[in-house]
Amino acid sequence: MLLRRLRSIEEKQEDNFTRVLDAVGEFGRFQRRLTAFTFLPSVLTAFFMFIDRFSLVDQLPYCNTSWILAVGPHLTVAQQLNLTLPRAPNGSFQRCLMYVPVPSDLDTIIRFGLNHTDICQNGWIYPDSKMRSLVNEFDLVCDQQPDKALLQAIFMAGILTGSFIFGFICDKMGRYLTILLSLLGLAIFGFGTAFVSSFHQYLFFRFAVSQAVVGYTIGSLSLATEWLVGEHRTHAIVLAHCLITIGIMFLVGLAYTIPHWRLLFLVGGVPVFPLICCVWVLPESPRWLMTRGRIEEAKQVLCYAARVNKRTIPPGLLNELQLSGKKVPKASVLDFYTNRHLYKVTLVMGCVWSVSRPAGAMGGGGQAHHEVGGHGVGEMTSAIILVVVFGHFSLGTAISVFFIYTAELLPTVLRATGLGLMFASWAAGAITSLIITSNVQSLLPLFLCCVFSSMALCFSAVLPETQEQPLWDTLEHFTKSGFQKEMPQSTSDSSFWRSREDSVLVPPKESGSDYLSEEAAKNTILNVQNLKMSSLVSDPSDATLGTFGALIQPRHSQESGGSDP
Repeated sequence: MLLRRLRSIEEKQEDNFTRVLDAVGEFGRFQRRLTAFTFLPSVLTAFFMFIDRFSLVDQLPYCNTSWILAVGPHLTVAQQLNLTLPRAPNGSFQRCLMYVPVPSDLDTIIRFGLNHTDICQNGWIYPDSKMRSLVNEFDLVCDQQPDKALLQAIFMAGILTGSFIFGFICDKMGRYLTILLSLLGLAIFGFGTAFVSSFHQYLFFRFAVSQAVVGYTIGSLSLATEWLVGEHRTHAIVLAHCLITIGIMFLVGLAYTIPHWRLLFLVGGVPVFPLICCVWVLPESPRWLMTRGRIEEAKQVLCYAARVNKRTIPPGLLNELQLSGKKVPKASVLDFYTNRHLYKVTLVMGCVWSVSRPAGAMGGGGQAHHEVGGHGVGEMTSAIILVVVFGHFSLGTAISVFFIYTAELLPTVLRATGLGLMFASWAAGAITSLIITSNVQSLLPLFLCCVFSSMALCFSAVLPETQEQPLWDTLEHFTKSGFQKEMPQSTSDSSFWRSREDSVLVPPKESGSDYLSEEAAKNTILNVQNLKMSSLVSDPSDATLGTFGALIQPRHSQESGGSDP
């Protein structure tokens, strides 16, 4: 039927950009190169995210009692510790106490021993250490021992703040600039961590690195989402997560072979510099350029992509792109609160993201992959191991789906800002889970894990489907995309309009084209809307008759030969 056909044409016109990308090539040489240069740095982001586990390796410290070497220069380390350190009830040397030095010769000390103890006065030694870590670099032992949960909370706080900062920058200044700034941040604060001179400087650099990591994730995810179409977008994002796993393996291999934490940061940070030099290969997102009113730049980028793929974009498609970009859409962060549909989607997705991290941390996700390898088969049954592995598999799958779905759901004008809000929700949930697991030593975290997972399942059920749906560039497209349901009409009125649509016949084909022209489609839709308005303002008793007469009048005139004026 004509109106239904016209509506399908109108819906198809809402995403002219997808047709332009089809003309460029769905996944040609340009898209493959874009995917490679966009997601290869994911290896380094994983490296800098998890390096704390190897730079803060626990060491076995003892008080530095080298004063006794002045009276016994030939003492071995074992003899030195035996004479100068008190023992714990289990027979081991105490780590934070030492005997007070006395002005006696070695024979007197060996014969009568030492009695008075005090805290370590001259630092610590690490005779059994095989790796130089932050612990023996800055003597982070005894009362100076850092809280690892606090370190993770600081890193998550950096993700929390970086999500807001880089999400705003990405939507206002572009995806390309966001990626460049993030790589510069990794180079300065990631590679530069190797040169810190205190533990507080190390914490500050880690806070800054976490901001760069989340900034690069937001920028690369937005750029790939807006360049790739269909299943290629999904495959690229999943590939990025695979590269994160490769980055973790790369980190483990380096940590095993490099015994110094500073060298570990140096070797891991060196690849950032060639990536910065190659970042010019990445083009700006044409979707973002269109939303900013920079139509000519968008057309140039698209033509360049077509040349790389050895394709040609029909001039008509570029003209449609020109028409669709004349009106620059306006959007701000306040739209996440003022736009009812965007507010609902953001709130639900924020809840889902915020409970994903507690589900992993409080359910054992944060430590299980270390503990499983440390237990014997007799200590941990195969059923428990299977459940833990399946839980990790499910959690990893869910996180991958979160990335894909969130990027497809949000409109281009606020896509990066929305992703920033999601990462902020994730970081807030992570900080909350760290607080709970650090202060509660019971089954409560496991119970909360089940509750949070159930909450996420319920929240996800109210979200719309994005499969085979075009990306929305503006809030208007986002609102009209199925989130806003039409007001119900009365039965008689709706049945009448359905019968009227059925009464409008498709004219016979006079050409070889199976589709109506866009101009004819628009004119027909406008005519039908005018007919509907005329029926509404007419007398209610004659509304059906008047509208029906308006519909059949042209045919009646033609049948009468057009004699009546």
